Amino acid sequence: IFAAIPYLISFLCGLALVRLVLKEHSLSLFLSSVLAAGVGLGISSHLTFLSFLVFNQLNRLFVIIIHIVILTVLVLLDFINRKKQNTPLINIDKQHLLSLWPLGFFLLLSIPLWYQSNFYAHGGWDAWSTWNLKARFLYYGGEHWRDMFNPILWRSSPHYPLFLPLINVWGWCFQKSAALLIPTLTSFIFSLLSVGLLFTGLKRLTRSYYSLLPAIFLLTLPLFHKLSYSQYSDNVLGFYLLAGLVCLVFSGTEKNKGFAFLGGLFLGFLSFAKNEGLIAAVLIGGWALIHFLFFTEKNTRWTLCRHLCIGAIIGGLPTLIFTLFYAPDNITFINALSSPNAALLPRVKMIFSFYLVEMTAPIWNLLVHTHILKFDILADPKWRGWWIALIVILILNWKRAFDKRTIIIPSFLASYMAIVTFYYFLNVYFEIGWWLQVTLHRILFAILPVTLFWGFGSVWLDKKDKTGDNS
Repeated sequence: IFAAIPYLISFLCGLALVRLVLKEHSLSLFLSSVLAAGVGLGISSHLTFLSFLVFNQLNRLFVIIIHIVILTVLVLLDFINRKKQNTPLINIDKQHLLSLWPLGFFLLLSIPLWYQSNFYAHGGWDAWSTWNLKARFLYYGGEHWRDMFNPILWRSSPHYPLFLPLINVWGWCFQKSAALLIPTLTSFIFSLLSVGLLFTGLKRLTRSYYSLLPAIFLLTLPLFHKLSYSQYSDNVLGFYLLAGLVCLVFSGTEKNKGFAFLGGLFLGFLSFAKNEGLIAAVLIGGWALIHFLFFTEKNTRWTLCRHLCIGAIIGGLPTLIFTLFYAPDNITFINALSSPNAALLPRVKMIFSFYLVEMTAPIWNLLVHTHILKFDILADPKWRGWWIALIVILILNWKRAFDKRTIIIPSFLASYMAIVTFYYFLNVYFEIGWWLQVTLHRILFAILPVTLFWGFGSVWLDKKDKTGDNS
């Protein structure tokens, strides 16, 4: 039961803030709970980081007390606001409770994931050699926690940010040691949050219970299971990518500054999750500002931009501090353009060959089986044909896929994948075949929830803007 206490405190902090920010807006209990959990875990990561800034080590008592203080302040502010608006502090009626039935359904479907996670307690290679190692440095290192930045640990990516390790350290604050249960539980929670937000976000956008279908697909995908119980930060990255985009889409469609603030806050959390997260946060924030300035009404555009920036600054402050004062240089980088021995054309061919085989595996395998392709190598159809299905969906629904209400999503995906591809080309430190083999599927895994939201959203999106219902 002690393992659940820190997550419960985080959830309550997030719930109080979400209620305060979206005070005038109606949300389903499920959607508000998912957003609250994501916000709360981000707050906990940042408050735990504060201990290292103030004391240069983990001070458990300080971290617990500051959580209680923040929770108390947020609850009091929410209470005062509810009194001013003459609305009940707790309003859980039959309709709100009924909106939780998909949560029970997802929990039932997630039993196999939790069962498998307990057999993989240390996670995958990058979990125990990078993320969980950093967490143990933070937890056990005392004033020597910065030794994790030593270049001799280059394989553990010392330059990676600390969002996920700090959440695990927060979980360990109620434990006698760095229990294996905490990273397992953290990864499991983020997996459920991605599934829950995919459903609730689509349900609010499209008002269709068919939104269950992509969520079920995601939760039952074997690769989703594998990378979830591997305890990689890509799981965290995927959730905050989806959360940031969903909130910013709603802020535009519903002209709601609260969603804009939450969207900015999620982008700040995203920037501290992984280096790719910082790039993604900048891209999403940039596209969102362009969207607000050119595709929203004059009387709301500056309000939305202002609240997005405020949220992003608050959420991204630890990223700025870490980058300026703690993060070492990335020593696993060699610029292809300045390297005389770099074979650039074969590298380009390898990159796009991997993209082709990875994303069209069923077609590739069919061509191999029918001997149309003269290869003996079969591709792993790990995505169950989703990328092919997405292309078909975009062709059949291209107008709604590029609707101005959701145009931020394809704009981000195109620019993000272009940068990722260019980085694969530019950095010749690693052998490109091996590098693509161990990382490309994780890059795609992180954007999978977003592509599911975009693809299925374009199928069920109304021609007229009818979002904003209590979903």
